[in-house]
This record gives sequence, structure tokens and C-alpha cells, in this order.
Amino acid sequence: MWLPKTEMAQIVGAARYEGMAVSAWLGVAGVRVATRADAAAAGPVLQLKELMDVHVGLVAVRGELGRVGGNLNQVARYANTTGFLPPAAPRVVAQAVQTVRQVDDALVELRWLMALARPAPRRGPDPGERWRL
Repeated sequence: MWLPKTEMAQIVGAARYEGMAVSAWLGVAGVRVATRADAAAAGPVLQLKELMDVHVGLVAVRGELGRVGGNLNQVARYANTTGFLPPAAPRVVAQAVQTVRQVDDALVELRWLMALARPAPRRGPDPGERWRL
């Protein structure tokens, strides 16, 4: 399979992000696409339901971001008045990291749904710009 350099970089980055080898990640991604392709064949109603699920998830994450922001403000206020980080600082940072990961997961899900809704343009191989996978 031939891919443009930018697509190959995206695949390598996604595989590294999930802690997988590129070939293993491609296998998992293929199963995801096949599963979603079956769902897409069921019609736009199912796609709309999946989009609504992503929307609900993003609304929940938005609320979580508000709570994390409040906690970070409390950490900053404590640090500014005492010159030290409060004992809760590591927990607040971990909460912020977890929330960012939830946003990342929701965006990945949304990208999958968008990819299903719009077919990719077909292009012929261009040996100067493509890598063999």
C-alpha cells in the first residue's frame, strides 16, 4: 500500500500515541473501519446517533474542564500566597491530563465518523511523494 508522507506520519503518530507498532495499529484501525462501515451501510440514522453520542460526551467533558479549571485556579491561588504548591497539586494535574485525554478520544471518534460520512478521493500512486507500507 502506498501512502503520502503526511498520511504515513499521521499513522506513525497515532500508533506511537497508542503504544502500538504501526502494523498492529493498522490492523486495529482496519477492524474499526470495517465495523463502522457496516454501521454506515445501515444508513444515516445510525451515523446521526453516533454523532449525538460524541456530542453528549463532549458536553460532559466541557463540564469536567470547568471543574479542572476551578481546581487549577485554587492551586495557583495557594501557590501565589504561600510560595509552595499545595498537597493536592499532583491530583489536580492528573485530573487535567485525564480530561485532555478524554477530549483527544472524543476528537478521534469524531474524525472516524467524519471519515465515514465523506469518501476519500482516489489518487494514483506518485513514487516521488509516497512511501511503501
